[in-house]
Amino acid sequence: MLLTVFSKRTVLILLAAFVLLSIALRYPILDHERYQADSYFVHRLSQSILDEGRAMWTFNPLSYVGYYPFSYPSGAPFLIADISSMTGLSVELSVLVLGMSLGLIMCLGAFCLAREFLHGSPLVLLATLLVITGSRFVDTTYWVGSARGILVVIMILSILAAFRGSTMGNNRLLFIAALMGVCCFSLHHMALLYVFFGFALVMTSGVSGYIRRLMSVRRRRLSNAVYIALACAIAAVSFGYISAFVRALDQSFTETSLFDLEPASVSIVLNMAASYTNQIGFILPIAVLGIPYFIRRAPLSPKNMYPFAVLITFVPLLGLSLYISMLIAPFVVILGVCWVGSWFASARRRAKVFSAALVVLLAASSILLPVWSVDRWNGKTYVTGDAVEVSHQMVCDATYLEYSLLEGAFVISNSMVYSSQMASITNAPVLGSGVGAVLAGDIDAEDLAGNVSLFVKEFPPDIYRLLRYDREVSIDNNIYSLMIQGVHYGRSSTYFESHSTLVVIIDNNWPSTLVAQYFSRAAELPGELKDAAWDDPSSEDSRSLPSYMVYLSARVSLYYVALP
Repeated sequence: MLLTVFSKRTVLILLAAFVLLSIALRYPILDHERYQADSYFVHRLSQSILDEGRAMWTFNPLSYVGYYPFSYPSGAPFLIADISSMTGLSVELSVLVLGMSLGLIMCLGAFCLAREFLHGSPLVLLATLLVITGSRFVDTTYWVGSARGILVVIMILSILAAFRGSTMGNNRLLFIAALMGVCCFSLHHMALLYVFFGFALVMTSGVSGYIRRLMSVRRRRLSNAVYIALACAIAAVSFGYISAFVRALDQSFTETSLFDLEPASVSIVLNMAASYTNQIGFILPIAVLGIPYFIRRAPLSPKNMYPFAVLITFVPLLGLSLYISMLIAPFVVILGVCWVGSWFASARRRAKVFSAALVVLLAASSILLPVWSVDRWNGKTYVTGDAVEVSHQMVCDATYLEYSLLEGAFVISNSMVYSSQMASITNAPVLGSGVGAVLAGDIDAEDLAGNVSLFVKEFPPDIYRLLRYDREVSIDNNIYSLMIQGVHYGRSSTYFESHSTLVVIIDNNWPSTLVAQYFSRAAELPGELKDAAWDDPSSEDSRSLPSYMVYLSARVSLYYVALP
């Protein structure tokens, strides 16, 4: 099968089938946007653009790329807001349309990229299938507003345009590649990783040039020279970057807890391999095992060596699997499929049967793995289990919060994901640091005037900051302290002197716990709210915490609170 040359019509039919498959994998079993903090954050920014007619956080041109205080790369929020404005769909449905569109574009882009490195339509189509069904990519574009999915698609298209432009000598394509590369910085800070693809190109040009000068020697000596050159390249890149990036980012390489063996280094490698296999697919171990065969057999040109060089270049950043797995996935797939095709071509008849069965298993697993991955999210409760229909409209926690909010009240919650979720679907002033402070009215242009300075810190411990606000206070830390320590902290906090009227949302799944993104701790405030009573503050026997419950559902309890 792998040696068959498909007709153009067959290729187009299969490619169309892959496009439909890519859309089907993102067809929502849920009736709502997926439960994910990043998506709710971008959703909130997009809704703010529609409501205000502008991006409130763009105080400076650097705000558009997220390198100005209280800002975020604005490409994704503007794109989603534009889709909503042009189609008339809600922001939530616009996120769904965007995810399906990204799946379609990635399918066509992966097909074109595979054609640059693989020969034969069956291999190109197999690579396309394995790329578009990578569980991490599907998971990131399954009704999720995260900017990472958009960035990966644009970055891959930019690399494709760069290859086409350099091969054809087309300066227009090179300009398009550069333009898309610049656009990546408006989508996500991980666009800085774009430079590693350039490192890989430099590496392949240098190594392949050295190897070509040895082409006149015996095969054995050439093979050894290749291995020596690659080993030197790996060592140089790894030792050169690992101290600068991995230590600075304080990354742990323990990606899963599947293996717990001695020595610990073995467990780390196995856990990382399991994590990447889950995110990229089962083509990963095949690609790794086939690297020596690929090096021996592949024509030693910069273009053919580039997929392997990309993997070498990203070695120091393997601890950042959630960031780089989607970026390196197309090149992992190309390496694996290249080896499968080469092995099939040189194998005997029985081995051909085995390799054909291997291809079928790869194709089946590539579809089942993302289905299993996204299925984990299908049981998540969106806003409440107690939604009711009133005048043909669904009323839920968020609806009640938005239309019953007291003037001058601010919203906090003991669940950070839940507060982000509520902020994305209401106009309630939910308190928070960063852009959240702008949307809640805590920061404006007058506050920043004359109070912004260069953020001096060794690169790259914090790649998210270039400039800082000299008077910045972590609002999140104030909220954490109030939740954990209770009303006594609220009395001593300067911040809550101007934010004393609160609506506190308590997630009933965590009735006495503060749940943040990276930790959960016992919290005093939920218990104080539950035990408090609404009394006249002027009364001599009033409680120290005037509050009362205004709403109760299976999911949440809402309290109005007046901090003393």
